[in-house]
Amino acid sequence: MRNLNGIYKARQNVRMKAVSMRRSLMLFAPVAAVLTIASTLCAGDAPTPVTVRDFKVQPGGNLTYLDDRLELHPKALLSVGYDSNPLQKSSGAKKDWFQLWQLGLESRLRLTPADRIEAEFDIFGRNYAQADSRDIVGGLVDLRVRHQTTTAKWYVSGGWERGDDPLIETGRAVKKDHFNGYGEGVYFGNRTQAGVGVQGERIVYLEDGATFAASERNRNRADLIMFGNRESGSET
Repeated sequence: MRNLNGIYKARQNVRMKAVSMRRSLMLFAPVAAVLTIASTLCAGDAPTPVTVRDFKVQPGGNLTYLDDRLELHPKALLSVGYDSNPLQKSSGAKKDWFQLWQLGLESRLRLTPADRIEAEFDIFGRNYAQADSRDIVGGLVDLRVRHQTTTAKWYVSGGWERGDDPLIETGRAVKKDHFNGYGEGVYFGNRTQAGVGVQGERIVYLEDGATFAASERNRNRADLIMFGNRESGSET
């Protein structure tokens, strides 16, 4: 059975980088202080890990409301690091210290046994002591709605993310906004399955790269997928 959910999730494109600047910074500063805060109340079923920047954090429990139908996971991160080349110069690099912070919330709401809404909100900032041009305030908003029964399922998501993950082809960090939307619907029959999926995304560069102007890389993209299959033969 082909699963469209996950094949085209535009928000993952931004995060598929060989080595992000933040990971490089942690390598340069192995003693960076990191503080993570997650909800630790109402322990029950094993909670789903939450994302705090590039880290997957296992909460100590679930903060729940509405008869356990609503889960909330507040999160925070504070780190201090060292960057050997924040201005990304090929020669004459100047070293600098930086501080990184993040505040966020992940929530999961079960409307009915078949319907769920999930949301994630993050804001982060990185500030250098001297290299002010590499400071950034970014964030992420992600909303997902799911419905699944024995005969059909549909999934809709949309979001926005601002960051400066390095470009794959150059390894240089470039600030940009990434907007995305995704939807799919699948029908399950006794022997038949059919579905359709659609996604759209827009990437807006907020600064020039080493070899291009910001406006030259802005782009829109849309994809449509349809599929179906039918089992043959008879049951014995």
